[in-house]
Amino acid sequence: MEQKKQKAFREKLLKKKGEILESVAKTKRHGLEVEPNGAQDIADMASSASTKEFLWSLSTAERGMLLLVDEALERLDKKRFGTCVSCEDEMNLKRLEAVPWARHCLKCQEMQEQGLL
Repeated sequence: MEQKKQKAFREKLLKKKGEILESVAKTKRHGLEVEPNGAQDIADMASSASTKEFLWSLSTAERGMLLLVDEALERLDKKRFGTCVSCEDEMNLKRLEAVPWARHCLKCQEMQEQGLL
């Protein structure tokens, strides 16, 4: 892959990483605001617990996405970006432009989703 394309993908990945980190920070701040204050009735406590669970699931998904972005940046550094981590074939450029943190080519991604990989 030419250096100009690699640089563009690096910028895209770093932007996504910044967005994720900002979102995680926002989620954390909101989670702290949900902390129960003083005496609450059972409905307030249930609502607070539900909100915390939702925020936790958001941050779990964001952590997963952050891991994928970091792995893609590492593959860029190691000159392995754009290569499927399973079959080691070159990935379609349109796939990378749509999902630059993709680890698998379309064929391997489908196999993984079917539990075959």
